[in-house]
Amino acid sequence: MRAIWYNGPMTAKILKDVLERAEKWPEEAQTELAQIALEIDAGLGAGTYHATPKEIAGIDRGLKAQE
Repeated sequence: MRAIWYNGPMTAKILKDVLERAEKWPEEAQTELAQIALEIDAGLGAGTYHATPKEIAGIDRGLKAQE
């Protein structure tokens, strides 16, 4: 698993940019992103969140799409 660390404002901008691009993704990819976000949100109340390998792969695809 690779760790990615950003400062707050940078993270917010990246998230906003990705979400804007995600609006043009196929419905299946949008659904996957929404499910991942909901799982992360649910896990935040329970302490440290550890992404699954499937989630990490989805994150990596999203980051690669930024390039």
